[in-house]
Amino acid sequence: MPKLKSLTRKEFIKKLRKFGLEGPFQGGDHQFMCLRQCKIKIPNQHSQKDIPKFIIQLTIRQLKISRDEWINL
Repeated sequence: MPKLKSLTRKEFIKKLRKFGLEGPFQGGDHQFMCLRQCKIKIPNQHSQKDIPKFIIQLTIRQLKISRDEWINL
């Protein structure tokens, strides 16, 4: 099974757009992206660090997609 890897914020947003999410939109402390009723929070844009694997795993669960779908798209 291929492993998840951390992504930059830009790569993370690009990947979410491939799954049909719109945004990012401003919403309080964090920006978010939408797909139907699902809202995905986007980590702070001022952080210089990559988005860690555990946040990517939470996003995959929220979108109800498989790990392979995430990696192969």
